Amino acid sequence: MKKKPMSLQIMLWAEVVVAARILLFAIPVFLHKMTTQDTQYSINDWFLLSLAVPAGFFMVAAITSLMGNHLWRFLHYIVVALTVVISGAMIMMVFRTQSAFQIYYLTPLAVAAVVGWYLLSLNKSLQS
Repeated sequence: MKKKPMSLQIMLWAEVVVAARILLFAIPVFLHKMTTQDTQYSINDWFLLSLAVPAGFFMVAAITSLMGNHLWRFLHYIVVALTVVISGAMIMMVFRTQSAFQIYYLTPLAVAAVVGWYLLSLNKSLQS
């Protein structure tokens, strides 16, 4: 088994740390919403959900990659695609509800773009 490049190890650990931080913030918020039986979800709650779901998937992909799974690149491409779909649905919902569009709604797309770009550049450098 080939040893992964140091930059990939750093990226995977950064994914774990950032995803854990997002989940440590999002899970208590949703637990509080469920215990108070608040059925009105604001657009910010939906945004938090659109952050938490991909963060969970990124964490699983990063941990399995750190454990030596040989499908790490495929897993990350799947999570990037899932993030794009969820973020697109979130942005469509913002426009459909005529809420004010905030620039931070594009944060998941930016993270997915950075991870996808890194994986593509890493793929080219590993082939040469």
